[in-house]
Formats: sequence, C-alpha cells, structure tokens
Amino acid sequence: LLRPSPRMMLILQGILARALIRYGIEVHAFFYASNHYHLIISIPAVWDLARFECYLNGNTAREAARLVDWTGRFWSRRYRSIEILDDEAQVDRMEYILSQGVKDGLLAHPPDRPGATSVHALLDDTPIPGIWVDRTALYHARRTNPALTQDDFTETTSFELTPLPVWAHLSHDERRVRIEAWQDGHAASHQAAIEE
Repeated sequence: LLRPSPRMMLILQGILARALIRYGIEVHAFFYASNHYHLIISIPAVWDLARFECYLNGNTAREAARLVDWTGRFWSRRYRSIEILDDEAQVDRMEYILSQGVKDGLLAHPPDRPGATSVHALLDDTPIPGIWVDRTALYHARRTNPALTQDDFTETTSFELTPLPVWAHLSHDERRVRIEAWQDGHAASHQAAIEE
C-alpha cells in the first residue's frame, strides 16, 4: 500500500515532517518500504514516542489509503520500537536502513530507491520535501463551496535530518564519506550475488 510513486513519497515525507514538528522529535534516517518503514529518531521523552507514532501511523494510513483507493485495515500490527543503546548500535542501525532494498536484491545501489528515503539528504545535506493536505480546513470550506479540491488545501513542507549523536562531531563531508563507503560495499555485494 506504500508502493513508491512521486506523490506517495511527498505525502509520506509531509506527514513525517508534521509529526516531527508536532512532537519535537529529531530524525536521523528513514526508509519506507511498500508495507512498513524504518526510522532512527531521538525523542525528548519516552512518552512522546507513542503519541508521535499514533499521529504518524494514523495519518499515513488515511492518506496512503486515499491515494491507492484502499478501504480495509492498513497496518497489520502496532508499531514496534527498539531502543538504540550505544554508539556502535547507532552506526549499525544506520547501515541497516541504508541497506534496505539492496540487501533484498531489489536495488543495485541505495540511491536508486524511488520512494521515501533519507539516503539523498544524507549524501547531499539537503532538506527533505513533502506535502500536507489540511483535511479539516478542506472539510469546512467544502460546506460552503463544494467545488474546492484538496489541491486548494495542500501545502508544501520540508524538514532536515539531524546527524546521529555519535556522528555529531563530524562534518557533513566526513559523514558522507562513511555513507558512500557503505553504499559501495552494499552495491558490490549485490553485484557479486547476481554473478553467482
């Protein structure tokens, strides 16, 4: 239901942007597959996580279901969080997110991913674009003007990644070199698996 398309990517990233701002959360990396997603985030307090995930999953389900014309249950289970306990685990989780798609044999190289992913922003240090449809305002406005569309209530948004805490002391170029080395390694492993 989250299959990649330009519109789906912007919707997912827009919802994530709103959730991050609303709950004061920092995101270090993310990857949306066609039926789940991975995030590395830092939260101000543990009780913020449940509210953040509820907002993110609820809005994702509603907007993605509209886009693909889905009426059934969207998520198969409740979100699952895993605490990242030390510096080594932060780096391992980042590498895991960057390997998505390649390790499954779906992509030759992580930047080839057409959907919502942080890989390009990690490499280029650029803001991540998204869109947000203000459905509440649209609902009220349509009561007096039924001709209005969601495009009239769609706003662009963006957010930036925060470096992993363990990498906070590194420059962007130093972080990019590490990420590129991982990508090259994953791409080489993928190519070797194909040749076998």
